[in-house]
Amino acid sequence: MEQASIRLQFKISVVGILVNSGYKMITLSSGILPENETSKSVSVSITHMFEEGRHLLAKWHDIILQLYHGQEDLLQSIPAVDDLSLAKLVKDVVINTDGANAARRYCQNLVEEIRKEALAWGMMESESKTFEGDCWYHMCSVWFGVVINASSLDLSDALKDDLIKIHPML
Repeated sequence: MEQASIRLQFKISVVGILVNSGYKMITLSSGILPENETSKSVSVSITHMFEEGRHLLAKWHDIILQLYHGQEDLLQSIPAVDDLSLAKLVKDVVINTDGANAARRYCQNLVEEIRKEALAWGMMESESKTFEGDCWYHMCSVWFGVVINASSLDLSDALKDDLIKIHPML
């Protein structure tokens, strides 16, 4: 019997690139399909997505150069290949996940990948200001869900004699 492979999809919809004149937004419609659902695999998949993005930017630049030779304004509208890097996420960035152990591990792995790429690009370890954060909205939703379920069970138990008296059609 063959084993089915489980593929999680992680969506990144917008990435901003810091360039000399400020941030330049690049809109991506991209799904990331990691090899498996481990946090390490997800982090590596994100790294590969950025590498593929650099390759696509280079191809885009070459095509524009061939089709519109001499129109520098078009070329300047395309970010430089080196501007699309995880290393850009090393300064003053918060990576948010929910409080689950797997999500926290994924966050730690991604921060490690960001720092490795930043060091490879020549940044100093002291420049690293990538923070890990927990999504409090998600945590509150989980907490309230547990409270509501517990309250519902307590109320059902306390009111069971009265609830039996109510006609089922109501």
